[in-house]
Amino acid sequence: MRKIKKTCLVVCEGKADKNFLDFIRMNYQNEDWKITVDTAKGDPNSVILRAIKTAEGYDRVYCVTDDDTIISKPPPKKFKVFKFSPCLEGFLLELVYNKKVKSEFKTQFKNYFSCDVAQISKEDWEKKFHKEKLESWRKVNFQFDQLVKIFESP
Repeated sequence: MRKIKKTCLVVCEGKADKNFLDFIRMNYQNEDWKITVDTAKGDPNSVILRAIKTAEGYDRVYCVTDDDTIISKPPPKKFKVFKFSPCLEGFLLELVYNKKVKSEFKTQFKNYFSCDVAQISKEDWEKKFHKEKLESWRKVNFQFDQLVKIFESP
């Protein structure tokens, strides 16, 4: 008899977020779950609206947004929210530098990675960061550990 998997929907803002989250999913997805990463192609409010529209039939729903925009419509209580603080670029720079980056996230990101975040595919993430590096980040960065847990045990 085949086991029925539970389902989890992760809705994020855009392509860059999706590529990074797909990379995390490739490394950490719980095999008992079918996890779908979807994009709202917009701001945090778009993420909430997209999640509401597509949530039916999913056992768990996560909204992944940047923390630099105020959400005008709070998500339903059954949804969980994860925020990149202050944005995806700032979150990633904090991981690689192991310290908070205060400003000019996009410029600093481009200087470090030699491209914009939207240009990095999930395969490119795999080339840049191996599982051991991800595990080392988990030990020192609570926010990253919480992100990984979305995929390990939704």
